[in-house]
Order: sequence, then structure tokens, then C-alpha cells
Amino acid sequence: MKYTQIITLSILLSLSFLSCKKESSNLCHDYLIGEYAVKDSISGGMSPGDYDHKSYDLEILASTCSPNKIRISNYANKNLSGTAFEVVCEVDNNVITVLDQDINNVNVRNSSGFATNDSIFFEISYESSLGEVFYGDCFGRKK
Repeated sequence: MKYTQIITLSILLSLSFLSCKKESSNLCHDYLIGEYAVKDSISGGMSPGDYDHKSYDLEILASTCSPNKIRISNYANKNLSGTAFEVVCEVDNNVITVLDQDINNVNVRNSSGFATNDSIFFEISYESSLGEVFYGDCFGRKK
């Protein structure tokens, strides 16, 4: 009888451990999520070769669709129109890839960058609804 109780207790304990799931984030890039103060240098449009330098804030948000994706809100300081301008990016370790996508009549082109500690660096590349191509670099630190 004593052995039956020990075996039953062992089985119950084993099952309880197997049914418990470790509470953890499904995001492997939690360190990226947050608000950043960034600077960019963008050229193109009507005056290619002339660079426009801007400082602004952007936010990196978790993607609800995929654990290896993030969203960058205010990409290229494009929230100025009053609507959120968010691009979807893939993250692999510390490499950020901005995917090709059309947002509000703007064709965002595939580009890349990386994150290290509390800083981000990425290329900006997009085509306006008028067919003007803009490109440059963006870098910043988490606030």
C-alpha cells in the first residue's frame, strides 16, 4: 500500500511539472521595445545628393502576429501627417530587416540595420506617391 501511494504521488508531481509552462515573453527581442531619440540623414526627391538631417522620436513596438517581427512607428519621421506610419521589420539576433511594404501610398523598400545594447542603426529607403526615391541612414538611443 505504501509503495502505491509513493508511485501515485510521484506520477501526480511529474504531471504537475509537465503541465506548468514557464512564464516568459515570446519575444526574443524584448530589449528593442521602447522609445528612441534618433537622428537621420535622408537624400532624394527633387534634390538628390542634398541631405536633410532631422532629429525626432520613434517607437519600436512588438508585433502581435509574429515573435520575430517588430514595428517601427514614425519611420523616417513620417508621422507628421497625423496618422501613424509604422513599418514591419524582421529581427534575427541583432539584425533588423525592414521589409518591402506599401503604407499610405508610400513604397517602403527593403533595407537593413542592427541593434546593439540600447542603440539602433538602420537604413531608410522609400518611394513617395509621386515616384520620388528617398534614402539615408538613421541612428539613435533608447530613451
